[in-house]
This record gives sequence, structure tokens and C-alpha cells, in this order.
Amino acid sequence: GRVERAGKGSKSPQRMLVLPPVPLPLPLSMSPLSPPSPLPKSSPSMSKTLQHDSGSGHFINAHTQVHVMPVCLYLCVLSFILCSQKRQTPPRFLLSSLEQSEKMDYGALVQELGGEFLDSEYFTTKCTHLVVGKASRTEKYLGACASGKWVLHKSYLESCRAARKFVEEEPHEWGGVATGCVSHSLETAPRYWRLELDKQKQPCSQDKLREAFGAFRGWKVLLFVERSRLAGLKRLLEAGGATVLPTASLKSLDGLLQDTATHAFINMAHFPKHLSVDALVELKVHCLRPDYIAEYLSKGAAVSLEQSYLPCVRACMQK
Repeated sequence: GRVERAGKGSKSPQRMLVLPPVPLPLPLSMSPLSPPSPLPKSSPSMSKTLQHDSGSGHFINAHTQVHVMPVCLYLCVLSFILCSQKRQTPPRFLLSSLEQSEKMDYGALVQELGGEFLDSEYFTTKCTHLVVGKASRTEKYLGACASGKWVLHKSYLESCRAARKFVEEEPHEWGGVATGCVSHSLETAPRYWRLELDKQKQPCSQDKLREAFGAFRGWKVLLFVERSRLAGLKRLLEAGGATVLPTASLKSLDGLLQDTATHAFINMAHFPKHLSVDALVELKVHCLRPDYIAEYLSKGAAVSLEQSYLPCVRACMQK
């Protein structure tokens, strides 16, 4: 940006920033604060062309019509605007387990209050809030738990409607006071995982957080399930920070030594005949029923890993 010093009448020199041309008169709070554009080289006569504009309170260059303000003031205003924009990022809502009429009503309400309604059939990590009519093992509900999103009762949006603004979430959270459940279960999982994953965020840098964050952080997963469930389970696991390894072209298990798979979710009816569960066990891969994913989110550390092993794996372990 272009910096000029004050005129001869000043007692001490002051660094000034020349801003790009803007329509006049225009208050400072409404002036565009984009980086300054190049101006012609200064000349001795340029300092004489500065005039005070009583409407805006700024010094204006009469020839080029540019605002001149101190550098420190420019940076403070710019910082304030950027922080305000960050705070004003609208909440993004998913809805699930609701009547179609409720979805239409609540979707319109979210938009009316300045939020964004994500009318998606599947879970997406772009959402910040999920409002559900009941706790269930749906992709959206489990995905929100696994990624630490707000999962709220319908009462939240009704309170927003009454207040004509987005209100505090915690009193309406599944697993909180509105739920009334004490033991760790599907109903209390959202609050449990939100708080648990908040702890996970604190020691991580932003780059580390992007790499792996969620209830399944550190998992490297093989999926051998029916085609109808494959995409949904993959989205759910990735939402929780897992890495899903490709299996479609897996000819042998030799390559797994490099990828170091940790979990395999297997429906034996869809397990390739040329592969061996015993070989996965030898590689120290947990060979589990697909239902373990929902059980883990519902019960956390309380769920027994061994009890969720495939029957053939448990039989080998008992020998």
C-alpha cells in the first residue's frame, strides 16, 4: 500500500495509508477496505490537493478522490471486520427423523433466522447442527455423534422460533437435561462424543486436526459388506476420522503390511473367497461385525471388542 507522511505543519511525522478510490460521500464504516491500488508517483503539488471532507470526516485527494487514514487505524478496522465475518458464519442444519411437514417448516425457519438448511439425504461434515425427532441408528445421527456435532431436540428450533434468533444449544442437546437419560446409550451419545472430541481438539494444531479428528481417529478400515451399505458406512467412518482402505481390487493381503489395517468389518456372505479371515487375524486386524460401529458410538469404551468379533475369530481365540 502507499504510505505518505503528514505535511510541514505537523509536529511529528505520522504514517498514513492511501486507500483506493471510493464513491463520496461515504462513512468510514461503509468504505471498502480492499488492499490499496497503485497510484501515480507523488509530486510536490499532491500535498496541496488534500482537502477535508466534512461529510465523511476524512482527508480527500481532490484529483484522485482517495481516502487517507493512519495505517494503524486501517489495520484495526480491517481486523475488526474480519473477526466479525468469522463470528457471523451462519449455522448449517441437517434434519432427520421428522415428518415431511416438519422438515419443510423447520427448514424455512432456519433460513428465515439467517442459517443454512442442508437438504441432504446423507450425513455431511459441512453441517454444524443436527435436529432429530428421535435417537436412531441412522447415518445422520451416528455421523453427527462421530464428528462431535450438535445433536438437538426439536425443542431447540421451537425456542429459536419464539426468540426470533438462534438460542443456546446445550439445554436442548440429546444427552443433556432435555433427554433425561443417565446411562450411556444411543440417546446420550451425542453429548458424550461432543465433549470427548472437544478434549481431542485442544492439544492438536489446526493441521493435525484436519488430518484426523473424530470418534474413529486412528482407525484404518477394511469393509467387506453388501453394496447397499458400503457407501453409507464409508461416509460414517470418514466423518469420524477413520481411513477407509480400498478392497474392491484387493487380490491378496500382502499389501496390508504397508497400510497396516486396524479394523475389518465383515459380512461373511460378502467376504472374498480368495482372502482369509485367519490371515487378517495374524496381521492383528480386529475382524468385527458391522454392527460394532453403532455399538461403539452408543456405549463408547464400555462396549466389548471381543464380544463383537466374528464367531470364527472367537472360536480361534478360545482354542
